[in-house]
Amino acid sequence: MFKNYLDSVRGELKEELKEEMKVELKEEMKNELKEEMREELKEEMREEFKEEMREEIQDMLVEYGIKTRVTRTKTKQGNASGITS
Repeated sequence: MFKNYLDSVRGELKEELKEEMKVELKEEMKNELKEEMREELKEEMREEFKEEMREEIQDMLVEYGIKTRVTRTKTKQGNASGITS
């Protein structure tokens, strides 16, 4: 009778331990997934920000006529080196 009681308690403890381990593993996996998603989101945002900055710089170059001057300078250098259009 005492052996049956010990076996019963042992079985209950095993089940409790198994459940605790499941919960901990689930929480750990959830945290890892959150971290991966956070890193992916940061990278996407970084790329979007870089693209927005490129576009703003391009707009500023055009707005201030710098892009046109650079293009003309390259054309003048090409002509100066003997290349004809």
